[in-house]
Amino acid sequence: MHSKLLSMLTFLAFAAFLAGCTDPLHVADMQFHCDTNDQCLSGLCVNHVCAKPSAGKDVIQGKDTGYDMTCVPNCEGRQCGDNGCGGSCGTCANDQICIQGACKKNFLNKLWSKQVLTGSMTRTGWLSGDMMGNIYAVLDNHVYMETPEGNELGVYEANSVISVPPVVDDVHGNAFLIQKSGLITVINADTQQIKDKLDINAIKDVRRNSEICSAPALNSVPLLGGSSSEEKKSDLLYVLTSKEQLVIMNMNDDLGLKLFRLIPLNKEMATVGNCPSSLIITNAVVTNGDVVTVITRAGTMKGFDSLGKKLWTSEFLGMTHSLPVMDDNGNTYIGTDTGKLYVVDAKGRADSIFHVDENIRTAPLLGEEGIFFTTTEGVYELSQKDHSVKWINRDIRGSSSKIQGGMPVFIAVALLKQGLVLMNQEKGNLVLLSLKNGEPIVDLPMNLLTLPIIMEDDVIVFLSRDNLLSVYSGITRGQGAWSQILHDPQRTNLVIPTN
Repeated sequence: MHSKLLSMLTFLAFAAFLAGCTDPLHVADMQFHCDTNDQCLSGLCVNHVCAKPSAGKDVIQGKDTGYDMTCVPNCEGRQCGDNGCGGSCGTCANDQICIQGACKKNFLNKLWSKQVLTGSMTRTGWLSGDMMGNIYAVLDNHVYMETPEGNELGVYEANSVISVPPVVDDVHGNAFLIQKSGLITVINADTQQIKDKLDINAIKDVRRNSEICSAPALNSVPLLGGSSSEEKKSDLLYVLTSKEQLVIMNMNDDLGLKLFRLIPLNKEMATVGNCPSSLIITNAVVTNGDVVTVITRAGTMKGFDSLGKKLWTSEFLGMTHSLPVMDDNGNTYIGTDTGKLYVVDAKGRADSIFHVDENIRTAPLLGEEGIFFTTTEGVYELSQKDHSVKWINRDIRGSSSKIQGGMPVFIAVALLKQGLVLMNQEKGNLVLLSLKNGEPIVDLPMNLLTLPIIMEDDVIVFLSRDNLLSVYSGITRGQGAWSQILHDPQRTNLVIPTN
C-alpha cells in the first residue's frame, strides 16, 4: 500500500474513533454527516447534517445558531461514490466498481445470489462443491445444496454444528457431513437422501468423547468388500480425531459406512485432547490418492499408503498451526510457528525452502510459477523454481496484524488472471494484489463469513455474514482453492466453530 494512502487511512481511522463518522472512506463526510448518535467531528448536528461555522445566517427556534446549515458537495479527487451530501460524484461503467471514490476494473462478474438462511445469527459457515458444479453451503447445523444455476437441491439439518466443510466424492456422489461430536452422515449428492450414518465414538477402541476438529481427506480405491465387480470402488474417508487417532472408514453401496482401520498416532492424547479452546486447527490429514500425510499436534508428520500402511515418520516440524497443502506428486507444503516453510516429498524427505522471523500459520497457495503464503506480518511470493523471494508486501494488514489465536488477518484464497486474491478475515473483504509486485489493486467489501471456493469454469462462490450465498465468474490461473477441495478440504477450514 502506498505510504500516502496508508497515512490517509490512519488519519481516517483516528478521526472515526473520535467522531464516530459513519463512512471512514470519505474525508469530506466528516464535516457533513452526523453519526448514529447525532455527533459531529466539529460543529452542530441538525437534521442529521453537520453544520459548519458561519456568520449566523441560519436560525433555529428563533435563535441564531452561528452555523451554516447548507451542505456543500465535495467530489474533489473522486470519480464516483457519495459527494458528502447524499448525492453522487458519478457512476462507473458496467465492468467497473467504485472503490474509495475511484472506478476500478471489476475482476468479478456476479451470476446470482440468494438468501439461504433467515432469522438466525450464523456462528459457523463452510463452503464446498463437487465436479458437477453443485454447491454445499453450511450455516451452523444446516447444509444448503444448490445447483450451479442457483436452484435448490435440498436442505439437510443436523442435530448439532457441522464442524468442517462437506467432503464430496464424485465417483459415487457421496457427500460426507461431519459434526464436531463425531457423527458422520453420508448423503446421496444426486437425490439428497441419507445413505448412512456412523458415530466414531461408537466404534470399538476409538478413544471416548473424541471430537472431529479438522476436515478429513477422501480417496477412491478398488472396492473393499461387497460385490466383486471390477467397476465398483470404495470411498476411503480419513478422519483425524481430537485425541489423535486416524480413523479410516470404508464407504460403498454394498456395505454402507464401516470402519476399515484404526491407527493410534499419539498415546499422550488418550485422556485429553478435545478440540483446542484456542479455535486454531493444530492437526490435519491430506492425500493425493497414493500418499496420506498426517500432521499431529506435536508437529510430527507421518506418511501412510492409501490403505493405512505406515511408510515414514518425520519429527522435524515442531509446533505448527499451518494447514498443509499437497500437490499431485505427493509433495506436502507446510509452514511452522518458527517461520520455516517446508516441502516434504512422498517418501518423507523434508526440505526447508524458506525461513522468516514470523509465524507461518496459513496454508500456502501453489501457482504454476509461484508459492504464495501469508504470515502475521505480510504476504509473500516465492519462485517455484528456486524458492527465491519474488516479492513481499508488508504494508497490507488489518487494524492489527493478527486475529484470534494469533492467526494472520489475510489468507491467500486463489490466483486469478488479474492477481492474487486474499481474504481479510477481520473485515470479510476480498483484496486483489498485483502478481508483479504484490501491490494492492482492489479492496472489495464482501462481508465474507468463510473463505470462498473456486469451482470449475472459473466460478467463484461466496458466503457472507448475512447468510447470502453468491456466485461470481472470474478468470483463474494456476492452482486455486478448487483444485485442493477434494484432496485438501481443510483449505477452507481455518478455525473450528466455537461450540
